[in-house]
Amino acid sequence: RRSQPPLALSVPLSRFASPVGGGSAFYVRPLDVFDHNHHHRNMNITNKKTVVTLVLTVILCSCALAETLTVDSTAATPVWSSPLVSGTPYCIQASGWFYFAYWPGIPDVREGDANFFFLDNGNPVQTLVGFLCIDSQAVSWFGTMDGVTFSTNTYSSTHIYNYYCIGDGSEHSFVISDSPYYDNAGSLNISISPVPIPALTITPSGTNCLLSWPSTAIGFNLYQNADLLSTNWLLVTNQPIVAGGTNTILISGASIGKMFYRLEFR
Repeated sequence: RRSQPPLALSVPLSRFASPVGGGSAFYVRPLDVFDHNHHHRNMNITNKKTVVTLVLTVILCSCALAETLTVDSTAATPVWSSPLVSGTPYCIQASGWFYFAYWPGIPDVREGDANFFFLDNGNPVQTLVGFLCIDSQAVSWFGTMDGVTFSTNTYSSTHIYNYYCIGDGSEHSFVISDSPYYDNAGSLNISISPVPIPALTITPSGTNCLLSWPSTAIGFNLYQNADLLSTNWLLVTNQPIVAGGTNTILISGASIGKMFYRLEFR
């Protein structure tokens, strides 16, 4: 009954850029090009001694709307989404569970969700399977134990899982991979929503600089590049400090110079 092994999909999304200059005043040059997808950001730049905040508005597409689907466990017929707007990041959330027999003819009825099957016979067992497939492929679902913090292939006691992707202008199919289907019952719910684009804030702190963005921006990481003409964007390896719903990274004064920063979704 095991589906294909999980397949992690990695897709690029152009992010925010904010060069920082040294000295007591911090300077930020706008980068308004949204990578090769040709989207643009409007950036209002305030240069103060205490804080420099970038207000970034991404003009994506007014038709990037949320959608809800129901995937039946009793048939191999896929359910199709509407086309996902090209270049727009999406969160695909799967929830719920269905019932199945572990093997035809065996009355041990078990439960499965998007990513695991488990027993409720006094000896709970969770086994990674990847029941819910996207475009006929198993994916690495992000599970959650608390409904807030998601991590890859984590069993979710709430049966809620997330998957992140970039719209490519195409429709996408969803199907529960569990043959045979005649001994199944129930369905899974799919919610597809555009991911809000977070703002990247630069705050001077003495001779250093603080870069911060919302901790709810799952899938976004901080990258840096000294040359906008180069595609060599490097991941900032400093681990962010999470407090008050905000990720914060300290950039030391010694490393502040001509540097551009952006949040990259992947």
